Amino acid sequence: MQSQTSREAIDFNPLGLILKACQRAWLPAACVFILGMGGSVLAARRVKPVYEAGAKILFRIDSTQELTGLARDESDNPLRSLLVDQSPISNQMEILLSEPLLERTIKKLDLRDKKGEPLGPGELKTALEVKIIGATDVVSITYVNESPELAAAVVNSVIEVYRNNNVAIAREDTVQARIFLSRELPQVEKQLRNLELRLQRFKEQNQVINLEEEARTSVLALRLLDEQITNTEAAAMEAAAKATVLRRQLNLSPQEAVVVAAVSQSPSVQKVLVDLQDTQKELAEQRSRFTDSSPTVSRLMERERQLQDILQKRIQETLGDRQAVPPSFLQAGELRVTLIQQYLNSETERVSAVNKLRSFEDSRSTYLRRSRSLPKIEQEQRYLERKLKAAQGTYETLLSNLQTLLVKEEQRNNSTRILEPATVPRKPSSGGKVKVLALGLFGSTLMASAIIIIAEVWSSRSRSEKKMS
Repeated sequence: MQSQTSREAIDFNPLGLILKACQRAWLPAACVFILGMGGSVLAARRVKPVYEAGAKILFRIDSTQELTGLARDESDNPLRSLLVDQSPISNQMEILLSEPLLERTIKKLDLRDKKGEPLGPGELKTALEVKIIGATDVVSITYVNESPELAAAVVNSVIEVYRNNNVAIAREDTVQARIFLSRELPQVEKQLRNLELRLQRFKEQNQVINLEEEARTSVLALRLLDEQITNTEAAAMEAAAKATVLRRQLNLSPQEAVVVAAVSQSPSVQKVLVDLQDTQKELAEQRSRFTDSSPTVSRLMERERQLQDILQKRIQETLGDRQAVPPSFLQAGELRVTLIQQYLNSETERVSAVNKLRSFEDSRSTYLRRSRSLPKIEQEQRYLERKLKAAQGTYETLLSNLQTLLVKEEQRNNSTRILEPATVPRKPSSGGKVKVLALGLFGSTLMASAIIIIAEVWSSRSRSEKKMS
């Protein structure tokens, strides 16, 4: 019983079944395998030799702009991605294998297929192998062709076209930016000039020099004017009070006092007045002795009339074109003249104080109006200055960027460096023969396995028929 169980376990062992099948059909399987490999060897020997050319390029951030001070921020880096987890080198590999760039290489080298037709970009892309080497920023580019010279030329041409395209794109972007700034800069400059003129006119119209200093000065001026107004009001009241007292004593108006003072202090008037008084005195004496028809009285009367005419002329010369002056105004005593002089001085002081007071009040009103308008003027000035400062900043930024772009136009910056250019390979690549032999090995093994399986199935069917019979 144990022997039967052991045989059944052996019969159902997969490895044992495979070995038994190989032992029973090893000869036909070996023949098929040998024939298949022999055919693969013959096919590999007939494969034309091909040559593989390769190059390596390093992607790096160009340090030229940083060294020259032209790099501003990360946006100037051509090797940047919009996505954080996206490799910028993958983007550049897609650009390198893009159809427009491959078409340039095809036209440059006049690449053609076996039929003599121009090679398509898709065919060239399939033949090119572009990959990143490990965890580096280095990309290898390989191309296989029956001509070693053409293989190296294709790789080098692809790299050259790609690098030139990068330079052209960077230059085109720079030119477009320069054209835009060249168009915008005059407009910004015009706006800046208009704002400067506007601020200048504003300062001229509002007489602005230094608002902070003017505000401080206005406060001091108003304080000083208030003090002067107070003092002047006191002086005016004092002069008015003194003039009022003297006017009551003299019973003269200011105009009459001026007349009395002028006539009393005029030597020519007083001399004629004395002569007139002497003549009148003598005339009175002669009238007491003689009649008016006497020659002496007539002569004195004529002299009196002449002196009165002379007196009126002298008064007019002294006072100007005035009406007749009362006789009581023609002569005043020394004390009365002194009081009149004090009265006139007081009146003069009063009028002067009143005029000063009016002038101080006008000045105070002017300063007060100006002080009240200063906040609004300062607000408008700050608004214009802010706009002017913003326009100046914009203009300076645009001008600086334009100068930077003019320098960038002359630069040939590139974010790639050729580590190993493609050279003409001296030995053919064994990759084609290896592929043929590998395919032959795989096919021969597959056919030999099929023979073993078919033989085992046929053998099993035959044994089953014998048992049934």
